[in-house]
Amino acid sequence: MQSQHSGYPPYIPIIKWQPAERRALDEIDDEIIDGFCPCIEVRNVTQHALFLAELHHAWEGAALVDYANPNGRLTKNRYKEFDAFVSLIAEKGYPIIPVIDSRDMLVLPNTVLTRLSHLSAFVVRLRIQGLVLNSDSLEQAQNALKVFGQKKVRGRLLVDLGTSPSEWAAYEVEAFVAGLRDMKGFGYETIHLASGAYPPDLTNVPAKAEFVRRDWGLWNAIKDAGPDLLLGYSDYGILSPVWTEEKMKKIGKKATLRYTRDTDWLILRADGKALQDSIDLSVIMVTIYADNFEGKKFSLGDRIIADRADSNVPSHKKRSYWYHIMEGLIHHIAMVVKKQY
Repeated sequence: MQSQHSGYPPYIPIIKWQPAERRALDEIDDEIIDGFCPCIEVRNVTQHALFLAELHHAWEGAALVDYANPNGRLTKNRYKEFDAFVSLIAEKGYPIIPVIDSRDMLVLPNTVLTRLSHLSAFVVRLRIQGLVLNSDSLEQAQNALKVFGQKKVRGRLLVDLGTSPSEWAAYEVEAFVAGLRDMKGFGYETIHLASGAYPPDLTNVPAKAEFVRRDWGLWNAIKDAGPDLLLGYSDYGILSPVWTEEKMKKIGKKATLRYTRDTDWLILRADGKALQDSIDLSVIMVTIYADNFEGKKFSLGDRIIADRADSNVPSHKKRSYWYHIMEGLIHHIAMVVKKQY
């Protein structure tokens, strides 16, 4: 599939590894698989063999894997599993790229650094708040590669803002681009910018809402200001960077259709979560919002919505409830890969 940004590194959607997300990766359309590389956050199942079994079942392509806890750090138990994980993927030659927080890179034992240096690549995740790259951020990014000494390594950088800023000024963008140039000069093969603008909680969202995709807007602003960087795009898909499993329980109480458009997300919510509620939302999507609906051939997510709205499709073949997350993520990734990035 032809990219909209030739020469740029693959799109990286950050995946929190929930069942619906795993199912989305398992069922996503073959035509877009080569257009992205998921970054999977290890949440619940940390045991390396069990996690790899889950990953292999859902996804056999290239992937980034971050073993940090939800706060972004390798705890003692997670470090033990991460060490075994890196050893195994190095031994087996799996197309998996480990992700390490910039702060944790500075305290990894030499044995782990040696294993990382033998891999095809690894990613340093620099977590910052706001559109500011201060001296501490630059130092972390530089020292994360310095720990390898004279070894030649293939380090990549993922600058993660977490929640996207609500607005940005031209001078902030220019200063940020200058900082990114400095960091690329440290020796990183590629740099991605990650942020997320999806709302953290939908429980109080009315029957219809629209949320601006500030993550996509911000990346475009920085990309335009620094085209020489070939800055990669990364986002959190249709989950907030501060999403938790507890919030999932609340969201699951009502059928919710999430649809990514060019510059925003359209959210449609029902009063209940029965199949008919999902059908009603899908009918609204393909009729009232027909101009926005990409059509059932666009992605599996769109086909699920279209079939659910089609009165000729038997009810037992219409998928609902947690499938809304799956269909929404598949459509989102297809939107980015096929039409935008």
